[in-house]
Order: sequence, then C-alpha cells, then structure tokens
Amino acid sequence: MLSKCAARECATTGVRVNVICPGPSSGTALMENRTKARPERQENLVKKVPLGRAGDPDDVAQAAIWLCSDDAAFITGHALSVDGGLAIS
Repeated sequence: MLSKCAARECATTGVRVNVICPGPSSGTALMENRTKARPERQENLVKKVPLGRAGDPDDVAQAAIWLCSDDAAFITGHALSVDGGLAIS
C-alpha cells in the first residue's frame, strides 16, 4: 500500500513508483541461509513454483531494468511478482 500511495503522490511529477516481489532465487544469501541446514527445503519450495525452477538474481534484475525503461513508461503503482508463478499456485 505504501508504494501505491507514493505512486499517487509522485505521479504528477512524472516519477513512477513500482515494487518487485521476488520469489525464491538460487544463488542468493537468503536462499543459502534458509536451506544450508536442510537442502530439501529448496527442493520442496521449487516443487511449488509453476515454472518448475528457482529464479536467479538476473531474473529479478531484468524485471527491474524493464520497469525503469521507457517500455514501462505508463506503469506506476504496480507490484510485479517475479516468482515463476508461485503467487498464483
């Protein structure tokens, strides 16, 4: 909700406010810390992802680059899930 309020306040100045909601990403400190003691946790989590894999940091970076580009010039106040479909499963 904070991002939606900020988007509304900043819209008249041309500043766009969007949020990226990342899903499980391999190769990150968060995933490594969460699964270090129990590697099966990552397997179980990935099984829930409709696209069948954990993301990687580049997946999130590409979403951020797109949101910052002119291709997304008419998008503001949006929460973009970059989670392989986990939010819909």
